[in-house]
Amino acid sequence: MSDSGLGPKLIFANEFFRIEHFVDGRALSVWEMRNPQIMKQVAKAIYHFHHSSGAADKVLGLKPINKDKLAIDHYITEWRSQAEARIHKIRSKLTLSNPDHLQISQDLDFLEATYMTADYLERFRSLVPREDIVLSHSDLHNLNMLAFNKNVTDLMIIDYDFADWNPEMFDLAHYLNNLCLDAGHPGKDSPMKYYL
Repeated sequence: MSDSGLGPKLIFANEFFRIEHFVDGRALSVWEMRNPQIMKQVAKAIYHFHHSSGAADKVLGLKPINKDKLAIDHYITEWRSQAEARIHKIRSKLTLSNPDHLQISQDLDFLEATYMTADYLERFRSLVPREDIVLSHSDLHNLNMLAFNKNVTDLMIIDYDFADWNPEMFDLAHYLNNLCLDAGHPGKDSPMKYYL
């Protein structure tokens, strides 16, 4: 990606590490990600990566587009086992005599009944648009967006390790999703409660 002018300039890389040019900037905060001016710049940077950077042409020669096997298809396949493990962990910490815990248990029952059916894979895959496929960053969260210290609205997207073919809206959806994750909130105690 460095060759296409994306992210910091690559100085050296081997199988264990890479050295990149220093960028005088910092990762965006979740609060900055919600700023309409920052959002506009992120949308422009995503569009540039998808349509004007030249990176897709270079990757296309190495990994042709297969509309039946996009990166999102891999995520859908992996999702169920990860969700089941998380739900099991949550359930192990619940005390059903506690009304709040009982409500959480009922919510988990609903999630399982609604989304974890035997046909979930086919159902979720059928929702994926198979047109307008682009080279997607695929990991667009606040730690992969740098604001330059001289001008915080001047942004650089970094860390293209998960770049792959996806529907055009995947990166924007991933960005918006990360506005609401526990990891994105600066609170220490149950940050998800902030959003509820």
